[in-house]
Amino acid sequence: MSEPAVRETLLGPGLPTLVIGEGPRHLVMLPGLAPAPGQPTGRERQLATSGWEPLLDGYTIYRLNPRVRPVGTTFEEMAEDVAAAIESLDPPVDLMGASTGGALAVLVASSRPDLVRRLVLVISGIRLSDEGQRKRRVVVAAIEDGRWRRVFGEMFTLGGPSTLWRAALFELGFLLGPRLVGIPDDPTLIRAQLHAWGSYDGTDAAQSIKSPTLLIGGERDRGFPPVNVRELAERIPTAQLVIAPGIAHSWPPDAMGRHIAPFLE
Repeated sequence: MSEPAVRETLLGPGLPTLVIGEGPRHLVMLPGLAPAPGQPTGRERQLATSGWEPLLDGYTIYRLNPRVRPVGTTFEEMAEDVAAAIESLDPPVDLMGASTGGALAVLVASSRPDLVRRLVLVISGIRLSDEGQRKRRVVVAAIEDGRWRRVFGEMFTLGGPSTLWRAALFELGFLLGPRLVGIPDDPTLIRAQLHAWGSYDGTDAAQSIKSPTLLIGGERDRGFPPVNVRELAERIPTAQLVIAPGIAHSWPPDAMGRHIAPFLE
């Protein structure tokens, strides 16, 4: 299959957006934690534009990146940016959020049901677990101290399904994270997102979601463990739940073709 058409644009209040494919329907994708503002580059861009094959015949995908907001900005305020961007796309659209993007997607679907046809939430949950909050505090402290190798080491461990894997990923992040991801010139965006996770709880918002919803969690995700994802699913009246076996906080490799594409038909 040939590479999909990809272009860059700005939507809503200046959200940097990758437009992938040229299908007739619109899917808005809200990615996870953003280490730096602007369009993804390098390996991050490659990951952002790949894996969409099961949807490309039917969809144009709009991958929205957040704009820089000051520390103290809530997810509710960030979700208003997303809603403004979707308004320019002839809604309702299908909306997908991963991790941090999942929290924003919940808030958009709850507050603006007119904008969302179907909702997909991947490796996200009703709130951060206690372990997730502990990790968040460690990462925030490392950012404040400028210890970026520690930041990447801690963040890379989220994808580890076992103690051994987490130890290996910490070393990988510590040694190569600055080169693989890049140290942001201004860390305000990632600090603002991590700060917002400190107080976020999606309980009330979830109960107001009307769109058919698919949740995909990881069996070994320590930030959003299965009990956390199940609680979110139980709060959404129309939810379907999938727990991917053996997966920690990373995108399940078969999720798009096996679960997401059939759900969006």
